[in-house]
Amino acid sequence: MTMTAEHTPFGAFAPNSVARAAIELTRSMPDSWLGRRLAFAVRQCAVTAMRGRPVDFEAFGAKMRLFPYDNMCEKRLLFTPQYFDRRERAILVEHIKPGFRFIDIGANVGAYSLFVAALAGGAARIMAIEPQPDIFERLVSNMRLNPFGTIKAVQCAVADKQGDFTLFLDTKNRGESSMRAVRSANGLSMRVTATTLLQLIEDERFDRVDAIKLDVEGAEDLILEPFFNNAPEGLWPVLIIMEDGVGRWHTDMEPFLRERGYRQLLRTHVNYVFERIANSEGIATRHSPLPIGAPMREHIVDEELVTAGLLVIGDEILSGRTKDRNIGHIAEYLTGIGIDLSEVRVVPDVQDEIVAALNALRHRYSYVFTTGGIGPTHDDITADAVAAAFGVPIDHDPRAVALMRERFPNADLNEARMRMARIPQGAELVANPVSKAPGFWIGNVIVMAGVPQIMHAMLDDAASKLRKGRKMLSASIPAGMREGDIGTPLAEIARAHKDVMIGSYPFSNEGRPDTNLVVRSRDPQALDAAKSAVETMLATLRTNGVAAS
Repeated sequence: MTMTAEHTPFGAFAPNSVARAAIELTRSMPDSWLGRRLAFAVRQCAVTAMRGRPVDFEAFGAKMRLFPYDNMCEKRLLFTPQYFDRRERAILVEHIKPGFRFIDIGANVGAYSLFVAALAGGAARIMAIEPQPDIFERLVSNMRLNPFGTIKAVQCAVADKQGDFTLFLDTKNRGESSMRAVRSANGLSMRVTATTLLQLIEDERFDRVDAIKLDVEGAEDLILEPFFNNAPEGLWPVLIIMEDGVGRWHTDMEPFLRERGYRQLLRTHVNYVFERIANSEGIATRHSPLPIGAPMREHIVDEELVTAGLLVIGDEILSGRTKDRNIGHIAEYLTGIGIDLSEVRVVPDVQDEIVAALNALRHRYSYVFTTGGIGPTHDDITADAVAAAFGVPIDHDPRAVALMRERFPNADLNEARMRMARIPQGAELVANPVSKAPGFWIGNVIVMAGVPQIMHAMLDDAASKLRKGRKMLSASIPAGMREGDIGTPLAEIARAHKDVMIGSYPFSNEGRPDTNLVVRSRDPQALDAAKSAVETMLATLRTNGVAAS
């Protein structure tokens, strides 16, 4: 008799001794860079050894049956729950009170809902919304394993209006789904029934919302903007936890919520947390923004490392017929706004080559920029390649067509020019004030023209929506010596200042060999310490008679 995962008692899929040891080891790892690296390495080995079998284990005070193979959420719950939105959950705990009302949009297998249910008591009401049928079944299964009785699961999507919509899926991470295209080369789509947040609240007769969590891969604004425009203020949530969708949102949600009386409590590299500011009657005043610098209980912002890759597309670049004039400009521009350009690739006008390079880069870096291949000729195939990489259809976009009509009379809008209005489904347009034909932005990929003047304008438009990191600081130190004379002591300084990058650049100074040293770091104190060490080293060498000759 074969045992199936559904309707079997908790413990039927208990991990074996080796898997249990791996789970307990990863859960004991500290929240540090090394601790996380070790935990993730052990996790990967354990997942491979488990061979697709479900695992019964407790997390967040709840029993769960987890499938840590095709869903990152379940993988984190099983092996590293200590890292799972730790600060977001701490803030949520502070708001839990008797009769707590919580809405979990994009509930996945129930991590947040079960966490709240385990703490909020029998008078709480929790609504867990998940549109994917197989993930919804896992959610319901986890609810059955626990005696809380306070969670209601609803299988639907949430959008700006009721109806049937396309839901984009990632087959390698089943927890990632969105009404907008997901950032994955493994994308599929399905049709789902959707409703609005306000309709859900009214249908369930919630008289208030104490907290809401939204994890819908960049469609948070699609849900919240119509809700705030139509819902009575008595239904506005006190606490909002939502994924950071900057760059994918049509509406920048931070100023939108600030204007409606919310203040930012927390921003990590994946999530925002906002809290509503109450007046003397306990109700926030509409359009009463929190002034910048106003006191708050906690305000934490992770200044993460934001990285980028650049994909230069075109046979003409590789053949040498056209000299690239974009790489240097993009590198300097991104450095100036705190984004590290970490890799540049150049590929021909071959779709398979573009797709392979794009998929490699977009899973490695925060953003990927492309230049070239979105013009009117037959070999301009970048848009088609990007659509293929994301697994979405491509067609003439009405917004792009309207822009082309502004630029050309109808008689001149031939088939070639209309190629420039073909945009992958789910993409946002990147403005082109020079010649109107737009670029586009899908997932974490920003597609721009290869003509430098147009690319500059598109980059300016996209930059306002990019997530910024801490800027790299640098100091240049003229050595007045040959590179070979300073190599050994310079290496010792580099080993002693591991948070600082030290570069050595030889050149000819009026016929004499010389070297410029460049010290780079995001930490001004670390930069100053390394710079001082380099200057001391050079002074010592000069005292000993070493100089350029």
